[in-house]
Amino acid sequence: MTTSPPPPPPPPPRTPTRTKPVQLVVRKQGAYEHGRWSTRILTIDIDAGTASVSRKNDPAASSDRCLHVQHVQMWPRYNASGIESRYDSLKAKMTLRITGAETSFADAAAAAALLRESPSRSSASVTRQSTLYATTDTPSVDSSESLTPSDSCSRRSGRSFASSSPSTPAPSAVTKTWFINFTSMDSYELAVMLLLRLKNTDGSRRRVFVDNVVADLATVKAAWAAEVDGADTIVPKSVSRTPLITCTQSARLSV
Repeated sequence: MTTSPPPPPPPPPRTPTRTKPVQLVVRKQGAYEHGRWSTRILTIDIDAGTASVSRKNDPAASSDRCLHVQHVQMWPRYNASGIESRYDSLKAKMTLRITGAETSFADAAAAAALLRESPSRSSASVTRQSTLYATTDTPSVDSSESLTPSDSCSRRSGRSFASSSPSTPAPSAVTKTWFINFTSMDSYELAVMLLLRLKNTDGSRRRVFVDNVVADLATVKAAWAAEVDGADTIVPKSVSRTPLITCTQSARLSV
């Protein structure tokens, strides 16, 4: 009687791979001068759940301040008074309102623990916070995982993932809000995808958006497409004001 060989040992546990942070070119508006915009680099770190800014001329040198992102609002969810442009303008529609606890990179782990342990906050309280402003340009990203808004906001579907509710910082933490205005649809949509994938320190998904991401993204994309289509049909004034001269008229003028 032959005996079957013993089963192979189980494979060793896989070490989770860290997603490389993504950097986007942004124009950051001053905290007190709403009309003053400065070019910066916005870095979104999915695994750390943070967003940070640095100077464009030295993107490798990160700022010593970053935000542990708690809430993100898309147009038209954020308050109209938070942006200096007309609220119905394309600039306002291409803007994200990002709120989080400000911390240094050295204190990132401690700040994440504070956020995880503190109580939940209602979305109504988010709209009453102070503001800080910025904008974004075209990025590039190499990500092995694709995610659509419907994957992360599928309240009408059966899919779900582990996530925690947005949490409020401890009283000692400073809460800041950035307004990020994107100058291309690609960078706007990519930023939304990255923010949808933010994680807590335990690896679970952090829910920073409300349940309107799919509809709001479609609205912004439609506004962008309408603006692009309109720009393609505009005839420059210098051309429209110049009279056309036919070959016959040109010959008569030369006689």
